[in-house]
Amino acid sequence: MNNKIKIEIKNIVGKVLFEHEQENNTIKKTLEEAVERKIHFEGANLEGANLEEANLKGAYLEGANLEGANLEGANLEGANLEEANLKGAYLEGANLEGANLEGANLEGA
Repeated sequence: MNNKIKIEIKNIVGKVLFEHEQENNTIKKTLEEAVERKIHFEGANLEGANLEEANLKGAYLEGANLEGANLEGANLEGANLEEANLKGAYLEGANLEGANLEGANLEGA
């Protein structure tokens, strides 16, 4: 039985920024793979994504929509979150050391 799942990460207008296929794939695994490859996610739509304990060190998420995302315990050290929408995002235990949050919407985060 093939459990390969292809996940696409799109921007807010629906353009595919990155896709990844693997067995038992998740949005977290796909995003971590992309960050490892240094893919830029400017304007990515990650609304409501479960990224708990994701390793997003150095991620480029400028202008990304992370509204309501679960980032509990995520490593966002040095990430570019400039102008990102983090409204209502769950950030408990997240490592934001050195992250660029200039202009980010942190309402209710």
